[in-house]
Amino acid sequence: MADVNNPQVLGGIKIVDLSEDTSGPYCSMLLSDLGAEVIKVESIEGDTTRQLGPFMNGESSLFMCLNRNKKSIAVDLNKTEGKEIVYQLARSADVFMESFDTGYASKLSLGYEDIVPVKPQIIYCSISSFGETGPYKNRPASELELQGLSGYLQYLGETGEEPVRIGADVVATASGLHAMQGILAALYYKRKTGVGQKVEISMWRSIFQTGAWWIQAFCNPDTFGGFFLTGPYDHAEHGYATKDRPIVFSVLGRAGGGIEKALDIWVEFLKRLGLGELLEDPWFRYKGLRAVGIGRDAQEMKPLFETYIAEKTSEEMISMIDELGGMGSAIYDYETLFGGSMHPQIQAIDMIKQVEHPVAGKTKVLAMPWTMPDTPSQIKSPSPTLGQHTVEILGGLGYDEKEISRLKKNKIVA
Repeated sequence: MADVNNPQVLGGIKIVDLSEDTSGPYCSMLLSDLGAEVIKVESIEGDTTRQLGPFMNGESSLFMCLNRNKKSIAVDLNKTEGKEIVYQLARSADVFMESFDTGYASKLSLGYEDIVPVKPQIIYCSISSFGETGPYKNRPASELELQGLSGYLQYLGETGEEPVRIGADVVATASGLHAMQGILAALYYKRKTGVGQKVEISMWRSIFQTGAWWIQAFCNPDTFGGFFLTGPYDHAEHGYATKDRPIVFSVLGRAGGGIEKALDIWVEFLKRLGLGELLEDPWFRYKGLRAVGIGRDAQEMKPLFETYIAEKTSEEMISMIDELGGMGSAIYDYETLFGGSMHPQIQAIDMIKQVEHPVAGKTKVLAMPWTMPDTPSQIKSPSPTLGQHTVEILGGLGYDEKEISRLKKNKIVA
């Protein structure tokens, strides 16, 4: 278990990771940042994400992002000697991970039932599209299908228009986070009892958790009409145009102010924009307060406000809203946030780290969002090249140079 001499919270934990794509590697990357040793077992051809752009000197940025702090060994899992290498790795591991289609690990003789005899206390994490039960258990699905099957696309786009997919891979990311939670919980249970177990992650089930609050709201009673093609609270938002960049804002006030304080902010906000005469309309005085910033009603007010907001810069508007006690922000792009001198808040929290990749060169990576001064996360090494640590790992298992050369010649490893 954990190494008490290692300041990182997962120091001494060893993970054998056969997962590919996004969810599993994202999970093991998070765990590696906390100090776990991750042995990434790849096919002879390598993880599929190595082939996905954009590229930096031929290296996939996606792969580099998801696989830092790991060691790579390339193994042919279809060959008996390749499987034996994985069994030997499992004997010294705390966690074993895979993200094959349901049942495929068992066909390779690397399923839970195959690894437990090798390491009875193992924590075995399996990530699949729909889990291992039900009519969809053998059905593969990509991010796009999982978003569509989750009902998520109901809440995106414009009313009367076609739905749109979420630009980010939210299903894969959510699945990786839930896999991490499951593994940490299993590690804690094992620490108390000495007993390992299987952690099964359904990517489809994971994405529902990100909308649990509105699903629960609509199913008591079962009224799933909801907010068609918009978020439960927000209309599809493009921001309010200013002289330089769009802004989003709410003048409802910060927490604890109450409705009276919000009304005071709203009145002063209108006066600052030169719209004080609208306060003479009782409907606008109260309806308008609830129609700024978020919600469908806000769109009705948008042309009115933009007539005045467009004459000011985003900085002027945000400064005014902040002074009044409201909340506002400009809408930034990544170039503004991370390019050039970088946003001052990003600099202040040390969000961006730089690592030296043996092929891609100097690369910028995002640090973890949590801060734990006594057990800090660390980015110790860049993502590995394919099979970069094969010789080192096999040597640690007891293979001598002659055996390793033979395995490479016979393409058991690379």
